[in-house]
Amino acid sequence: MSVSLLPSQAKFQLAKTKLKNQLLILMVTLTGIWLTASILIWGWWLVRQRQLKVIQTAYNQVAAEYKNRGEDLLTSHRLKYQAKMVGKVLAARFEYGEAITNVNNLLPSEITISDFKIQGHNAFQINYTTNKGENMDIVEEKVAEINDKKVKGFTAAKLTSLSWESGQWKFSLEVKTE
Repeated sequence: MSVSLLPSQAKFQLAKTKLKNQLLILMVTLTGIWLTASILIWGWWLVRQRQLKVIQTAYNQVAAEYKNRGEDLLTSHRLKYQAKMVGKVLAARFEYGEAITNVNNLLPSEITISDFKIQGHNAFQINYTTNKGENMDIVEEKVAEINDKKVKGFTAAKLTSLSWESGQWKFSLEVKTE
């Protein structure tokens, strides 16, 4: 047992001062904890924002590259499709230059071409003139050879008209090339 020689009012003031000191320590401690927690949370938030910016930048770069590759892929696909279509056209294309050369060399040079028309994909109408009757025998033989598939580059021939005018033989042939 301890004997307190202080009057009761002094005891009360001492208790009040101790309580104030304890509350002050508690307030400082809580404020310190709150301030430390706030700084940690704010620092964590800043670090996360920086990481988010780095990730967002990387994502934007990848997205832009993906978009470019998508456009390249689409362009590549279009070019392949167009090349395929051009290839089909070229494969089915009729060679007029070769056909015209064949038609021009069909009969001897004594028989001249007076008119030339393209009738269709591989059909031609040719008008000839010649001064010699013997050349008509050559024409008939050539038509027979073409129809018998003996002349390279031609599939059919037909004499469509024949006339004698002003001392010249005039005739027309319809020929089909390969």
